[in-house]
Amino acid sequence: MDARDYFGYKNPDEEPGRPDPADDGEGTGPPTFEEAVTLDNAASLRRIDPDDMLGRVAELPRQLAQARRVAAAVSLDERHTDVDAIVVLAMGGSAIGAELVAAAAGDRLRVPLIVHRDYGLPAGIGDRT
Repeated sequence: MDARDYFGYKNPDEEPGRPDPADDGEGTGPPTFEEAVTLDNAASLRRIDPDDMLGRVAELPRQLAQARRVAAAVSLDERHTDVDAIVVLAMGGSAIGAELVAAAAGDRLRVPLIVHRDYGLPAGIGDRT
């Protein structure tokens, strides 16, 4: 299945959103193209977002506030307060949190925040990293 099937047209020359003449229109199929891109229609959004990704995105501010409270309560050992760099080792989607921190707070950090998305350690890693 590709986007053409999902949005209800099968041939490249068909106009997006037009129903297939062979379809009797009685089924509860996917929304038309016009419905799918209407962001003001909550019912259409729910049909094309069965896993509620929009709801998860809406929860992000609450999750960030909670993460900030948790981080503020952490007491670092003395050896972790004087470093030359912060390196986060992560692959794929696991690195997204570190990328968000780097983008949001990178210019306010005292030291560089490096997100390393590869196997092994980057050059220059040591006792002060």
